[in-house]
Amino acid sequence: MKKQFYLAAMLIVFISFAKAQSSNCQLLAVPSYSATVTCNSSITVSGSVSLKYYSTDPPGFNDFCPGAQISVQLQYQSAGVWYNMGSAVTVNNGNTWSRTATVISANYRVVATVVNAGSYCNCSPTYTSGSTYLTFQTAPSASFKVDGQTVNASTYTQIYSCSSGNAQMTDITWTGTNSSYGWKVEVIRTSDGLPKSTSWFTGTPTPPFDLRAFIIAQYTTLPGQYTVKLWVKNACNTIGVAYTGLIQINTTPVACVKMATNSGCSSFVNLGSSASNPASVCYTAGPRINATCSGGDWVGGYFNLLVLEFDANNQYVKTVVSSTNNTLNSLNDLQCLDLNYYSNPPLYFFNNHPVGYKWALFLTVGNSCGSSQVAGYFVTNNMSCKTDDEDETTAIDDFLPEKVKSFNVYPNPTANELNVIWPYNADKPAEVKLYSIDGKQLNVPVQSTGFGQVKLDVSGLAKGLYSLELNDGSKQVRKVIIE
Repeated sequence: MKKQFYLAAMLIVFISFAKAQSSNCQLLAVPSYSATVTCNSSITVSGSVSLKYYSTDPPGFNDFCPGAQISVQLQYQSAGVWYNMGSAVTVNNGNTWSRTATVISANYRVVATVVNAGSYCNCSPTYTSGSTYLTFQTAPSASFKVDGQTVNASTYTQIYSCSSGNAQMTDITWTGTNSSYGWKVEVIRTSDGLPKSTSWFTGTPTPPFDLRAFIIAQYTTLPGQYTVKLWVKNACNTIGVAYTGLIQINTTPVACVKMATNSGCSSFVNLGSSASNPASVCYTAGPRINATCSGGDWVGGYFNLLVLEFDANNQYVKTVVSSTNNTLNSLNDLQCLDLNYYSNPPLYFFNNHPVGYKWALFLTVGNSCGSSQVAGYFVTNNMSCKTDDEDETTAIDDFLPEKVKSFNVYPNPTANELNVIWPYNADKPAEVKLYSIDGKQLNVPVQSTGFGQVKLDVSGLAKGLYSLELNDGSKQVRKVIIE
């Protein structure tokens, strides 16, 4: 679409007296012009210039000066100096003229000079129009922040959209050279690449723009990674992406937990709602939880575990697990979590199983937005560990060997110390060895920390993958990561 700006219509300027072949005469330059600023980086100035004979006795205009020619030059001003825009155009007296040039934002003027006065006209007046500022409609540009944070197109900025007041497009700055602006917001969800955009708005945006409400309306869900683009245009429909930012929108996680019913974590059951109906879970491998049923977002998240023990009369006995501020990067961190890692004393669920005792479990997940907790009851029962092709006798007979074979390693990964814990059996002492990835046994300091417990000092090892071997008559291997 072209936008025309008519900056001047018929300009009439009287030139000072000058001598001609006839006495008592004046020369009059009568230029008229208009300027059209186009949307394709050019300016066109056109009009007409007339040269007439003027008599003072009697006063009045006479005919046009026959054969007169006028030179028209378009000029622009820079730092107080006037410069020609290309070459001049020469037209016959009374004819129209036109000049087109690449536009810049500057003051413009038209200079008309008589180059051939023609018959009866013996002087050469010059007419110079008054200057007028013309502006080409360049594309506007803008930038923005989200919740006051600077965002860019290379890294995801963490935005915690905890309530309706979060995830707002703020600090929108705007530059441009034309008042007829338009803008729109485009959001692209990384998971599926689907773009969603607003309609074009007129004028310049008044922050804040509610990204949270827009994303929910378009995608129905909020957490995730998004590309946010601010588009701008002017009256010429000169359109461009003014600013692009990547954001990761986070919300409060929602806790959910199930208990594994077998040692392989291949099946699960909900926690019991009360002490009178606890969930029965596998005992031989120790109780394990799975929280992949949880919802929400986990960026910058954490989880807390609390397990309380109750006797057969539902009376509180002791706190078995109390672990807080554990890093939670994804649901995989809670996929098959062994409570023995966190029990006090270690391996409590292996070595203590009073008849009728039960446990209350509390799992809390959270991030900067807040936290959510789920709770329930469970009991341990080795009978639930048998497979479909085992009978109850076989499952019971396999219990003790299975118990001896199990051992735990934590923390893993580690950078300093590695704890190894296994069900202690005085008749079967265990030997712990650490190997490099190429099978070379490593000599690291080993310290006994109790029955069935040792601590390895691995602070002197390089980062990498290692193998930990526990041999209590039945060799077992665990992969260990040193970081």
